[in-house]
Amino acid sequence: MPQLLHFHCLTYLDIRSCPNLTSMPLIPSVETLLLRNISMSSLEEILKMKISVVQGISSSPSFPASPVVSQLKILSITRIEEAEFLPEELFQNLSSLQQLEISDCPAIRTLSPAIKHLTSLKKLLIWDCEELDFLDDENGSGMQWQFLGNLQEVQFKNMGKLVCLPKGLQHVTTLSKLVIEGCPNLMSLPKWMRNLTRLQYLVLDKCSDLSERCSTILGSDWPKIAHIPGIRIDGRWIHSDGRRKPYNQGRTESRLAYGM
Repeated sequence: MPQLLHFHCLTYLDIRSCPNLTSMPLIPSVETLLLRNISMSSLEEILKMKISVVQGISSSPSFPASPVVSQLKILSITRIEEAEFLPEELFQNLSSLQQLEISDCPAIRTLSPAIKHLTSLKKLLIWDCEELDFLDDENGSGMQWQFLGNLQEVQFKNMGKLVCLPKGLQHVTTLSKLVIEGCPNLMSLPKWMRNLTRLQYLVLDKCSDLSERCSTILGSDWPKIAHIPGIRIDGRWIHSDGRRKPYNQGRTESRLAYGM
């Protein structure tokens, strides 16, 4: 791709289904790069540049650390089918990263402790990672989370083996929005939810047992979340006294909360 060297203002590059790509020119202006269905060797070469989206990698590569990616703002990792974890090298130089999305990675079991390097992270989205359960974090101190001093939003969606929230999340006192959806084995919220005093919105959906424990003032988990101003369970907003809000009122507040 030597011709790309002439595109000095190129900021967005989408590479799909190029299994034989073995070299990549350095294009410092690229801020958004989509990679889909490429080989590991191709990935290793491309990651020497700035990246923002990585999609459709067949297995877990050894991600090379490179200071070139230090200005990356958004990273989305999708369809790494065989990776059980993301190598620490992936996060070490991403101190400017503001949004991390990990989705459709069925074999991933744990997050790397190297998330502590993501000191600028504001939004963490983890979707469709069936094996990820955070039990390693629960058995440890989870202190790597305390370095995420700018994290404002966390989403866990369609995680069939999730039985507990990551213990370290209690150290993220900046958290303002937590979304939990499609996690049927998450039965209860931890007591330390009360420590998240800046939490403004809690959204629970398709978590039947947990929803029942949180949906009314009589629910056993209600005292853990009663301090949260905006609580939405299975599409309905809940009053601070545990009563469900009227449907139309809930729809209006939903639009305001989500910028709709």
